[in-house]
Amino acid sequence: MTEFEFDPNDLTVSQGDTITAQNDGNVEHNLTIREGPDPEQETAELAATPVVQSGDSAELTVDVDPGMHSMVCTLPGHAEQGMIGTITVE
Repeated sequence: MTEFEFDPNDLTVSQGDTITAQNDGNVEHNLTIREGPDPEQETAELAATPVVQSGDSAELTVDVDPGMHSMVCTLPGHAEQGMIGTITVE
């Protein structure tokens, strides 16, 4: 995570995998998985990291149903500035 993007912004993982969300930016971020593939549509939250401070990381176990879901930073203004993506769970 950086200002204001996920790298990569399209992930493919297996159900139950644990991913590490590393914040390489200068401001705090989070990684939230939402239902459905459209990151610009506000849908139900399926899983999320806590807020991750600059230089820190958090782990997230992807215990969500298989399919394509959206990935967003839910801090105010971050998604609108491009901090969105997709995560495909196999």
